[in-house]
Amino acid sequence: MSTPEEERVPTADAASLPEDWILEPVENGAEAKQRKILRPGSRPGLVTLIALFQFAKAGFLLIVVALIWKFPDMRFGSLAFWEMAYVASNGGGKPGLLTPLVATYTAVIGWGLWNLKRWARSLLMVSSGITTFLWIRYFAVNSIFTGTEVARHIRSLRPGFEQESVHLLVALDAMLFLCLAFHPDVIDAFGGKA
Repeated sequence: MSTPEEERVPTADAASLPEDWILEPVENGAEAKQRKILRPGSRPGLVTLIALFQFAKAGFLLIVVALIWKFPDMRFGSLAFWEMAYVASNGGGKPGLLTPLVATYTAVIGWGLWNLKRWARSLLMVSSGITTFLWIRYFAVNSIFTGTEVARHIRSLRPGFEQESVHLLVALDAMLFLCLAFHPDVIDAFGGKA
């Protein structure tokens, strides 16, 4: 039985594929089949989107640092502005001395993804996976001990800004991890290793 990506595609149809795709022969008994795969060295749209997201995060963080440096006494923007800063810094809280380093790390990861470097994919998968795991563990512990004596010693997220920021951060990191780890086009683009 053939998988959805395997199709009987005559060789003449190879010219109708987008330039980033090629046909790869699939050995399946006596039948000659081919499947569409991404051309080696081609960047899938999902990787491009994630890389652009990393560049946008780095640029936003640098703008935040520049604003705070230029106007240290002024409070900027709405709660949404600070929520975006929290998420962009991957849970780093209000911008401080380490924010330019976080922005540089984010930009380097974006550059690595743009150029299909395995180390960039691995680093982003690890950092996104760890962040997601730690926050999910926090939610589990917090919900287990709610209403007990132990709960007094666990810092709870305040409703509103803190909860929304953390939920957005966890959702984004979980999506990044899942896309980079399991999407077939991403796996093919980085050499076929999950």
